[in-house]
Amino acid sequence: LLHGCRAGPQPNAVARRAYHAETALPAVWAGLRSGLGIAVRTDHGRPEDIACVGAEFGLPDLPNIEVRLFQAPNLSRFAERLALVLREETLRHLGPADSQHAKR
Repeated sequence: LLHGCRAGPQPNAVARRAYHAETALPAVWAGLRSGLGIAVRTDHGRPEDIACVGAEFGLPDLPNIEVRLFQAPNLSRFAERLALVLREETLRHLGPADSQHAKR
């Protein structure tokens, strides 16, 4: 958990600090619903009553994220199928950043 961490000065930036970093997703949603702050997350799985905000609040654009699936050699047929389903579902929900990454 992060408490009281402050970002360094940035030109044209809104003053902000990480007061509490929560790993339990239901707690994040509860905090957002209570109006206690903002969270940096992907849009995947966001409840309809949680709004996406950005430039209209003076917030910077966020970078793309990288998601990787590592797999051991010599997987069973079941494990290979599971890895394929995980990859397909991830790409379906998040989409590839570019075609180069989608082919890996």
